[in-house]
Amino acid sequence: MTFFEYYQSLKNQPSPAAEFVRDIASLCQRKEITVRKWLAGDANPDQHLQQKIAEFIGIPAKKLFPKPIMYNKKVQNHGNK
Repeated sequence: MTFFEYYQSLKNQPSPAAEFVRDIASLCQRKEITVRKWLAGDANPDQHLQQKIAEFIGIPAKKLFPKPIMYNKKVQNHGNK
């Protein structure tokens, strides 16, 4: 394998960010698009999923999900206080 071929082979591997999204989707039994919405701040996972994600990552749920999400002008905090 040449230097260039090695480089090209790396481009075919999923990025760490894409793998992370896949891992969280699998962990939570949700679609990747749902995880991407969580990451974009368009929604938050339910409290039990927040805890599951926190344990997987090793960071407290309150730090991972500090802000409530607004839906139809009602605050949904999913357990964040």
